[in-house]
Amino acid sequence: MTASSFIGLINNAALLMALALVYDVSGVRPPGRKYDRNQLFIGAVLSVIGVLIMLTPWEFTSGVIFDTRSILLSITGLFFGTIPTVIVILITGAYRFLLGGAGAWTGFAVIATSGAVGLLWRHRLRNKWETISFKQLYLMGLATHVLMLLWMLTLPKNVAFEVLSAISLPVILLFPPGTVLLGLLLINRRNRINAVAAVKKNEKELQEALLRQKEAIKAGKVGLWDWDLVTDKVHYSKEWKRQIGYKDHEISDDFEEWKSRVHPEDLAPTQKKIQQMNGDVNKEFVLEFRFRHRDGSYRWILAQASILPDETGRPARMVGSHVDITERKNMEENLEKERQFLNQIMETSPVAIAVVNRDGQVTRANAMAEKTLGIKKSDIYQRTYNDPEWRITDFHGNKIPDEKMPFQIVKATRKAVYGIEHAIEWPDGNRIFLSINSAPLFDSAGDFDGSVSAMENITDRKNAEAEREMLQARLRQSRKMESIGTLAGGIAHEFNNMLGIIIGNSELALDHIPEQSPAEECIQEIRTASLRAKDVVRNLLSVARETPTSRESIQISPIIKESLDLMKKTIPAEIDFRQNIRCTTEMISGNPDEINQVLMNLVANSVHAMKGQTGILEVTLEAVQLDHRSAIRYENLEPGGYARLTVKDSGHGIAPELIEQIFDPYFTTKEVDEGLGMGLAVVHGIVKKHDGAIKIESASGKGTTAMVLFPLERAVNEL
Repeated sequence: MTASSFIGLINNAALLMALALVYDVSGVRPPGRKYDRNQLFIGAVLSVIGVLIMLTPWEFTSGVIFDTRSILLSITGLFFGTIPTVIVILITGAYRFLLGGAGAWTGFAVIATSGAVGLLWRHRLRNKWETISFKQLYLMGLATHVLMLLWMLTLPKNVAFEVLSAISLPVILLFPPGTVLLGLLLINRRNRINAVAAVKKNEKELQEALLRQKEAIKAGKVGLWDWDLVTDKVHYSKEWKRQIGYKDHEISDDFEEWKSRVHPEDLAPTQKKIQQMNGDVNKEFVLEFRFRHRDGSYRWILAQASILPDETGRPARMVGSHVDITERKNMEENLEKERQFLNQIMETSPVAIAVVNRDGQVTRANAMAEKTLGIKKSDIYQRTYNDPEWRITDFHGNKIPDEKMPFQIVKATRKAVYGIEHAIEWPDGNRIFLSINSAPLFDSAGDFDGSVSAMENITDRKNAEAEREMLQARLRQSRKMESIGTLAGGIAHEFNNMLGIIIGNSELALDHIPEQSPAEECIQEIRTASLRAKDVVRNLLSVARETPTSRESIQISPIIKESLDLMKKTIPAEIDFRQNIRCTTEMISGNPDEINQVLMNLVANSVHAMKGQTGILEVTLEAVQLDHRSAIRYENLEPGGYARLTVKDSGHGIAPELIEQIFDPYFTTKEVDEGLGMGLAVVHGIVKKHDGAIKIESASGKGTTAMVLFPLERAVNEL
């Protein structure tokens, strides 16, 4: 390498250093930003630098020159982006063609390749711009100049090998480090520019923050203070003094100014808290106390304070704020009075009140609710409105669907409901009747937030109504049956007398009529019809309860078994007959013939209900123990032990509108020649004479279940 070539490289280096100055003044944005006009200017300036570099080349031979434009182009591609790089490639390439010579095309290829390598490195480091390392810059420089040397092979063969042997070592040794140095210089300059920009930005943000803080303090009426714990001097802000009615110059910076204004009752506890604060520099403290205003009144102050340590870590200053919370305190006091007043109303209310949240959980209940529901409030709070522990039913014991519950109605309609009545049944059998008024509760957004309900215990009223209704029904039935019985009794007596004459004379006539006489068959029919009429009379007397019967202590199960054995033969084959006798030694006071008559009538009715079709007839006899709740279902029987005879069929059932008439004498749905309708009337009369009860449950198309209960007398131990 000649001295002139060395001087050319020095000039090239100087021009490259000028590139750093361009970077400083250009305001280039980081990679990845969109196109702007500034990039055109940068491309033009860099092109001028490239041309200047090419004016002082290292000329190897005529038409073959070398300079540091490869470093310029790769650095341009890395730091300045596509548009400036393309501009520099075009201008410096054009100038290289202007210079001419055998290496013109090779020179242009080196220019384009160098710029392309820089752009490639820029793309690879797009998301890592702040962390470009020495190694990455060196690899870029090495790649650029290895490619430059490879382009030398496009020169004439005799020139190419001579050029490569002469320049390869200098290029590989000097140009990649030059790329690194220029790159690091630009990175450092860029970091300093960014640092200055960041400082300016922080200063601006700090000024804006201070302005916002000042405005916030002013708007929030926050008084600030700064207490020097060493000198006992305190700086009070203007707002601090304004809070208590003073101007800035009217209060001196002294701790006694604060101390003298604290309410006497609050001074000792407040000073004690301050003394505790002096030993802890890591916590923030909050105090509330009353502070005297200039007009003599006391204002509630919320004080927040922190301890600042000196360089040795010892407490040196206490800084904090004062906020007048008198209005808030007054509101809290008024709210507390309102809360106590509402609590007093709720707890002394003669009506049971319960609050349920949006999830159906009971969250509050008053003393009357505790008394009404029969459980402690602490237990009520653990339940939902439809808790399985309490079975919610109608007054007939049927479970109420959830959608019919007051809570669900209020939730669905968002409207209050009144006078909804239902019963709550506890596992121990206790049952109460309630009348409920319920209204919805809403949150601040207007969404459903639960309900509040007022409950009235109407158990006594409902029991009285049920008892009155039952007594009225029984009275109506009794009067009806009494009227029918009186009529039937009168008719039966008169008819019985006439039947006696007819039967007696027919029997006498049969004795005097010769055998095989045509009149014998007629007299026999008269006698048979008269005997059947006598059975009708007996039924009439049974309805009228004028037929005296003897009652004795009997085991009921043998009577039922014996009757069923006889009836099996008369039950059609298409009917599946089942019997389930669970009683063993249970005793009742009754008449066996009448018990048999009850069973025969019930079975006959069931068989008739399944006439002409397949079905199931099931007879069950069992001992049951009725409590108050279950006994009331059977015409208000007394609680105790009973033998329950159940006859169940799968027949056509009884229409609801007919169920109330089934015990009336001569009421029947059968055809004229199928019965008189006396069966259930007779059964009803017999059961009543045995101090029992009968209950019929049926629905059209769903069969019928007849349940007869006879009071148990006693049980005999089996030997």
